[in-house]
Amino acid sequence: MIFCNGGQHAIWISLAVLNKEKITIVTDEIPFAGLLWIAKDLNIGVVGVSSDREGMCPDELDRVSKEVKRTGRQPVLYISPTAQNPTGISLSNSRMVELLKICQSENMLIIEDDVYTAFSSRNHSTFADMAPDITFYINSLAKILSPWFRLGVLVCPPRFHKTIMSYVSTNGAKISPIIAEVMQQWVTSGLASEVAMMTHQEGVRRNELAKQAFAGIQNALIGNGFHMFLPMSQDDSKSLWTMARRQGIRLSKPAISLNQDPNRSGIRICLGVPTIFDLKFALAKVAEAHLKVTAARNHPVSSGNRPHGAQVET
Repeated sequence: MIFCNGGQHAIWISLAVLNKEKITIVTDEIPFAGLLWIAKDLNIGVVGVSSDREGMCPDELDRVSKEVKRTGRQPVLYISPTAQNPTGISLSNSRMVELLKICQSENMLIIEDDVYTAFSSRNHSTFADMAPDITFYINSLAKILSPWFRLGVLVCPPRFHKTIMSYVSTNGAKISPIIAEVMQQWVTSGLASEVAMMTHQEGVRRNELAKQAFAGIQNALIGNGFHMFLPMSQDDSKSLWTMARRQGIRLSKPAISLNQDPNRSGIRICLGVPTIFDLKFALAKVAEAHLKVTAARNHPVSSGNRPHGAQVET
């Protein structure tokens, strides 16, 4: 187990070490934005794999990994099994087994970002449990306990341990000894487990509110983390984002598709920051705006049937 300065530092270290082999990152078509920043910093290409409501599609992973190999580069899978950011999708154990078989057959290493493990089901498995020899397992206390605790954990395959330690030592982003001491006290006293349980319970509570607010929207992705996702086209996502902003509601900017599909976008909604009162109000307003955007797309107003005197907003 190697301590890093947060989960994203652990991702950076893992990719920096692996990039010596001329890699390409293979990840969800709608990716974690932080991964893209790290990949750009390290000059590593990223390609997307299509997903369904259960997560990354095994057949697509097989196809994309083979395409990457034909370019002379080695694919490396980056994946979040629980509450993927931004979609919030959690992989079932059976889907994880299917994906793992492809990784093993293609000799593909895995970077498993499990920072939302506090929101996982009781029988949750990890790629690190099933294949520790090919998995870089990453976790972070910031998501489990508090954003103030910038302490990431990296467990890597044994053959990479010496190189990883060298990168951590020379990278300059050392962990805070004060945070390390506080966390040792939290863990040994049992407080860390108590806080993690409370975090999970609060996540369940807030997702129930989201399910109530978006009950009429069949494709809303509401899971068990502190965010949810509304799949939409790029144009609809921009319209929803603009309408929410006009009402004083701040949403994440529309997601991008690595496959440049204009019909594959959406809006990530953070459920963890607002008070319960503000969250209820905001979710209701966003759901209302979503219905308006959908109605406008299905029944566009043309110049021929626009009511007399109506003005077109520019």
